[in-house]
Amino acid sequence: MERHDRIRLARRRCALSQAQLGKKLGVHRTAVANWEAGASCPSCGHLEQLACVLQVAHEWLSTGRGEMALPTDAGGRPPRDEQIESPVERRLLRAWRRLPARPRIALLELVEAYRGVRRKP
Repeated sequence: MERHDRIRLARRRCALSQAQLGKKLGVHRTAVANWEAGASCPSCGHLEQLACVLQVAHEWLSTGRGEMALPTDAGGRPPRDEQIESPVERRLLRAWRRLPARPRIALLELVEAYRGVRRKP
């Protein structure tokens, strides 16, 4: 199954129209239609948003590897570290994922130092 097929499948599973999904992502319906037709590919940021909105695993949506469904705990909820609770947290996670490994470590050390919980690697 190709990426555009996975996007369409996940959208239909959520019972969203292309226009509704586009509105949630801040893009035009035609962008969603083009992604689903394979005429264009969503950016990395849009793939992350798609996975969140459509409640599917990012890796599955991006590559087809792994399970479609997000991992859940015994109560059927996503693990705590996968629950994004605020727009600020979403922005931080998107920015974090775009960073190379070295700046990630420096930023993590800065945050831990700020909180006073620095750990040794």
